[in-house]
Amino acid sequence: MMAVLLAIILGLLAGHAVAGAIFWALLKVPESNVWMLSLSALLSVLLAVVIGWVETAAALTWTGRYRAAERAKRSLANIPATVVALLVFAAAWWLTGWAAFRIGLQRGEIDAAVMARFGWTDTAWIHAAIAWAIWFVRYGVGLSLALSLLVVAATDGFSAILRFRWFVRGLSPLRLLLVAWWLWVLIWLPWQVVYWRPRSLPTTWLEPTFVTVKVLIVYVRANTGWALVLRTVTRAVAPPAPPVSSAAAATGGPA
Repeated sequence: MMAVLLAIILGLLAGHAVAGAIFWALLKVPESNVWMLSLSALLSVLLAVVIGWVETAAALTWTGRYRAAERAKRSLANIPATVVALLVFAAAWWLTGWAAFRIGLQRGEIDAAVMARFGWTDTAWIHAAIAWAIWFVRYGVGLSLALSLLVVAATDGFSAILRFRWFVRGLSPLRLLLVAWWLWVLIWLPWQVVYWRPRSLPTTWLEPTFVTVKVLIVYVRANTGWALVLRTVTRAVAPPAPPVSSAAAATGGPA
């Protein structure tokens, strides 16, 4: 498993770096005329293609079912499912954002009801719990469903998403908790130190070196966490093939 995990992490590091570069270029395009709008559309399509290819290839590697050439072919053919998966996650993002907004508007009423019913004066923990619940639904549930759809389409064909097997398996309670755990431990928590620096750090060459090393560590940890998220979802939707050697699983060929 470690060889497969390392191969997937390296692929994600390279693929996400390319996707990040495309996204950065997209942000820099001045949409001032038709040509620039066309360039933005082209970069958006290219970004979706790269993201779909990278995530699908990593998920298919976890299944251990396909050789490298077959993974590449299926990943490219799975781009339409990538768009649908992104729409599923966008829907989860919008719904949780709407819920957070509505709850925020009713915060005063919620506090008053809690104080009147239970006599509690400190209600901050209630709102913190609500915020974490919304986070769990957005990322734990939303990402799990989107990735489940992506994996089912890659392994069984695009039409398989109409059978909604991905939806049922994507809502497995244990899998949802595991997805949320990897996201929290290896992606969300490391991200909290991105803007941190020691107060005693001198503004010399040490500062950019420290920032570079810190960002690289966070980037590697985030991609490790994402690889484990993909493994969790893939094992739920497309159980791995019979055991083979680590070297064969990593390369997609016989040991």
